[in-house]
Amino acid sequence: FLQRHSQKSILTETVRHLAWFILVGNNIMEEVNIMCNLSQGIEENGRKKEIFQSVQDRDYSVRRGAEKLGVTEEELKKCMEEAGYKVPDNS
Repeated sequence: FLQRHSQKSILTETVRHLAWFILVGNNIMEEVNIMCNLSQGIEENGRKKEIFQSVQDRDYSVRRGAEKLGVTEEELKKCMEEAGYKVPDNS
């Protein structure tokens, strides 16, 4: 009886530990995914600012900037103005 009870206790503890590791592992993976998404958002935002600056400095035309961001020229102009950039005339 004692050996069976001891084995049952060990098994119960093992299952409890496995459940804890699974929960913790899922939480860590969730946090990693959140950090990756934040990092990607920061990278995309930096790229957008770089393109806005390039259009403003006339390194890119409005058309080229819009192509690089996958938006229309009007969308690019609107976004640039909302972000505080100046859209060059006749670009």
